[in-house]
Amino acid sequence: MVTLKAGRPLGSQSMRFEWERALEECKALAHLDLSRNEIGNEGVRRLGVVLGECTALAHLDLSHNRIGAEGAGRLGE
Repeated sequence: MVTLKAGRPLGSQSMRFEWERALEECKALAHLDLSRNEIGNEGVRRLGVVLGECTALAHLDLSHNRIGAEGAGRLGE
């Protein structure tokens, strides 16, 4: 299980590149908890691109973020 909890919100510019780099290395990632990280629509779009390579992912928790209907729809792209 990988849980990314940060002192700075993952939606912030400084953290965005850190979590994108970390997730690109996790091809065998099965469980990811990104709850309560202030991820918005743009952040979830970028997350969807990176997670497309994580074929073992079985559980993704994005609860309590700032993802609207547009962002939720983009995650599946």
